[in-house]
Amino acid sequence: MNEPSKREAKNHQSSVMEPISISALRRLGREVGPNYTTAPVHEGQLLGGAPEFLRLPKPGTTCPFSGLSRSSLNELILPCAANNWKPPVRSFPLRKRGAQRGIRLIIWSSLKAHLYAQEAAGSKGPETNS
Repeated sequence: MNEPSKREAKNHQSSVMEPISISALRRLGREVGPNYTTAPVHEGQLLGGAPEFLRLPKPGTTCPFSGLSRSSLNELILPCAANNWKPPVRSFPLRKRGAQRGIRLIIWSSLKAHLYAQEAAGSKGPETNS
């Protein structure tokens, strides 16, 4: 069986964060109280889970907040035949002065409002002609 080298084992130990008990923090001289935690911070936790702006996901992946693909988001934010040349979701390019390329940021509240409007329109159900 192949055992990891000492270097690999050391790298693995340093990259894994294990929780520290409150008593251990007190021994280290760290303050611990009702406003402190030893739990690790996860992505999105600092902003309450929802950002103000979204960046387009990388090709082949989906947006972690909406679940939409890059191409679906592009159809919603850029003028094209699919949206009658009127994008329903607001976005803007962000680039440095004089730069040819930048990033396009999607306004999350605009995307969320559009998705909820689609849900409301879809919940009415198909019209029947009887």
